[in-house]
Amino acid sequence: MNNASLPAIDRYLARRRVFEIGFWISFCILNTVANSIVAIIELRRGDPSYPMWQPIVWETSSSLMLVILLPAVVLLTRWLPLQWRNWHQRLPIYFVASLAFSLVHVVGMVWLRQGAYAWMGDSY
Repeated sequence: MNNASLPAIDRYLARRRVFEIGFWISFCILNTVANSIVAIIELRRGDPSYPMWQPIVWETSSSLMLVILLPAVVLLTRWLPLQWRNWHQRLPIYFVASLAFSLVHVVGMVWLRQGAYAWMGDSY
């Protein structure tokens, strides 16, 4: 039986990880491009000489940290799935995990931005 004769869900499940990774990478790239464009437009409205690379660095560092942290989110949700019968027990864990995620995301973004700014001969 060739792959084309399988139902769509079976074809998807056979390559689920590829589709999921592709989705998150595509989402982050599109989000980075869109947010960078919006930030550049807003900054140029106030100061036409504002360096274009800075908003690109801001958005790229955020997306890169999201991609880096995404496997940890997947692991948590597989290890401790949030379901209707256990939400009251798991919600505090998810809350603490979201605080940790936010802290690592911000620290990682600042670290990446400091490196990018130093590479450009500037300081963040």
